[in-house]
Amino acid sequence: EKLPGTQDVLRSLSAAANVAVQNVPALPGKTLVAIDVSGSMSVPVAGNKDTSCADVAIMFGAALAQKGADTLIFSDAAQYVSVRGQDLFGDIATIKQCAKPAGTNFHAIFQTAGWAYDNIVILSDMQAWMRMDGLSRLGGNPRQSLSAYREKFSCNPRIYSFDLAGYGTIQFPEANVYCVAGFSDRVFDLMKELADDRHAMIRRIEAQEF
Repeated sequence: EKLPGTQDVLRSLSAAANVAVQNVPALPGKTLVAIDVSGSMSVPVAGNKDTSCADVAIMFGAALAQKGADTLIFSDAAQYVSVRGQDLFGDIATIKQCAKPAGTNFHAIFQTAGWAYDNIVILSDMQAWMRMDGLSRLGGNPRQSLSAYREKFSCNPRIYSFDLAGYGTIQFPEANVYCVAGFSDRVFDLMKELADDRHAMIRRIEAQEF
């Protein structure tokens, strides 16, 4: 049974979340956020045993949608999800309703992406596994599919690859790819900083005095 005033509290929380998301810096150009909804995303996010990787990925993806990003979910296959980009909690619910946990096919991101993007944000535990021809197989490194996507649309997007579980797995070991393990609210600023200066993190390290 709901307590009196519950709906008022939920509406206030939703309004506050929508205001807070407006502080997320927008990335330059056109952005695609790819959300891993595979079964393994039920594990806790790095550094927080009470929150799953899926929870963080979907929330992060919905926040970027409010800043104009296209939203795509993937497991065995990938699909675009239509979100309004106006109500954070509503968009989170929409993404969850569309999610069908299965394997993890990183190739599907680039095979499904239908436009040239300047930024592709991938939110995942970076564990590649998928079912092919009725057999369970490792998904394989998606570099070939990424290369084909770049050639098809004559583009070279910045790729922000998030390993939310903190396993240290890298699926995209090449130029113009930024790999981040774990998650915090600082990542939004980090992404914007890297978009402006690809050597931003190197400059930060060099500026430290030991």
